[in-house]
Amino acid sequence: MDKSGTNMPYLTRVEVDDLLGHLDHRINFPADWPFMIIYGPNGVGKTRLLELLTAVFDKRFHAVSGMPFNRMSAQFSDGRTLTVKRVGQSTLIDSSTPTPTRGKLRVELESPTG
Repeated sequence: MDKSGTNMPYLTRVEVDDLLGHLDHRINFPADWPFMIIYGPNGVGKTRLLELLTAVFDKRFHAVSGMPFNRMSAQFSDGRTLTVKRVGQSTLIDSSTPTPTRGKLRVELESPTG
């Protein structure tokens, strides 16, 4: 049973590379914590990270394709990992401004072996 009292898997870790073209985030979600607060100074991508997670989990991949990131990975309590990678294009058209391109995405769900 998981922390909510059900057998449903829960998020344990999120990794995002090149969010807004230059930010990498690694966030753990400890099983014994009932909630998380994500904080930091303006401009570090807190809102964009949450928008990305929401779009991925809502399966709005057209929206995801327009977001400025290169790779996102979500790990779950049952050992599965969901990874979304930008394929064949860079996140930024011009490195001075975080303008996303609408390129191809590769979505992978890996399950533990055994």
